[in-house]
Amino acid sequence: MREIRNAYQQKVDSAVTPVVTYILQRGMKLTDYDLAAQDSKMSAALDKPRTETRDRAMAVLTKDQQAKWEAMVEAAYLAFLRKFHIP
Repeated sequence: MREIRNAYQQKVDSAVTPVVTYILQRGMKLTDYDLAAQDSKMSAALDKPRTETRDRAMAVLTKDQQAKWEAMVEAAYLAFLRKFHIP
């Protein structure tokens, strides 16, 4: 799992670094639109690695661990919806 996490973290760092650089360069000139565009690029760059990492991690878990993981994710999602009053 540590190897899987480290590989994903490298991909995150690769996607985040240019965004942080852009934000720092723009400084006070940064607009909400600029930030949203950069966030969109970063999110798109991480979609495939996120899915691949999840699949790799799930492959090393036992069926019981997978079920616990899925239950925890669902509980966290429902808590998020409640917290922000999302129906």
